[in-house]
Amino acid sequence: MDRYSGRMFLCGFGIGSRGPGGTETTAPRLYNYHSWAIRCFVRDSFLRILPEHEKEILSSVGPCEYGAESFMVRLICVFLNVMHSMSELQKLRRTVNLLCIVPTAAESWCTLRVVDDLSNDSASPHDPLDNLDVYVAGIPLLWKIQCLVFVVLPKGLIWMLMLQAGTDFIMETPSINHMIISAV
Repeated sequence: MDRYSGRMFLCGFGIGSRGPGGTETTAPRLYNYHSWAIRCFVRDSFLRILPEHEKEILSSVGPCEYGAESFMVRLICVFLNVMHSMSELQKLRRTVNLLCIVPTAAESWCTLRVVDDLSNDSASPHDPLDNLDVYVAGIPLLWKIQCLVFVVLPKGLIWMLMLQAGTDFIMETPSINHMIISAV
């Protein structure tokens, strides 16, 4: 099923077509959603107060239609949103790459240098961290699976949901100013 089907803000906003209010869409009659909703409220209020003047009210108090100001701006904002989130995808890819490259073995990640000569400047008897060497070694298979399940998959899911939510938010924003601000 198409996520955006039946939503007025994603139609082509073509001039000469019928808008969400059922009237002809023309450039001077195109408003954002907030203005359109207020105009509909005023028209409906007049109709409830003066039902006997329905014909005059409908001909003179038209709410017009609402729609997007520019479809190209929407596409550019979605592109900017996707480009902004690509750094997170690269970090996720690097994490998966690390899990694939590092050997699957239970190896120690650090060694403690034995200090034979206290006159050596590289070794300090006062700070034990100066004598510690840390390096990349093997990761046990259980830890790799746990990292995939509890770190990589949730982070990928969050990335995908944030990208989808950002796109939905941009596509549902009627004015150009709000679209640009939400893309940044």
